[in-house]
Amino acid sequence: MKTSARGVDLIKEFEGFKGKAYLCPARVP
Repeated sequence: MKTSARGVDLIKEFEGFKGKAYLCPARVP
């Protein structure tokens, strides 16, 4: 899966980027 730079920024902002593989909200560890 490829994510645009904007998508990456949104993910970082949404989940406070932890430097870990992203999991969907329903499967957050």
